[in-house]
Amino acid sequence: MHKLLPLIHKLIALLGTMIALFSSFFVVAAISDLLHPEQTDTEVSVLWGLLFFFSLTLAAGLYLLLSYRKRKVRYLIERNERQLLQAIADANGRVTIAEIAYKTHMTLKESELALKALCKDGRGELQLTETGKMVYVFFGLLSEDEKNTAKSVMDY
Repeated sequence: MHKLLPLIHKLIALLGTMIALFSSFFVVAAISDLLHPEQTDTEVSVLWGLLFFFSLTLAAGLYLLLSYRKRKVRYLIERNERQLLQAIADANGRVTIAEIAYKTHMTLKESELALKALCKDGRGELQLTETGKMVYVFFGLLSEDEKNTAKSVMDY
């Protein structure tokens, strides 16, 4: 079921797009008839009802489409974060921007922004090599030996 979820979300987005396009046609037609009542045989109250109904369906279609886009953005952010953390762990907490871009699906700019964001949150720091190259160093990546020596905070 988990593998079908992206397909289901895409189908919902497609449905939302179709509903929005279909509804927008009727919204425009109702507005046109309301602006030129002499060119239609439909009563004004019916036109207002159609305008109201299709405005609601237009809003529903746009909601489906926008909720898909938000979900997709959230998924991409989470995927990039997992890849970023894996690349940092693989490099024992010391990485460059180019290494992150190479090991993940991120561009150089995205890699730089992601590394800076982690440093800003206090999870790491920027260091310079003797030749002036930037290296991002991250804390919290412990070896198994370090993890095994952990004690209760009450022991301190």
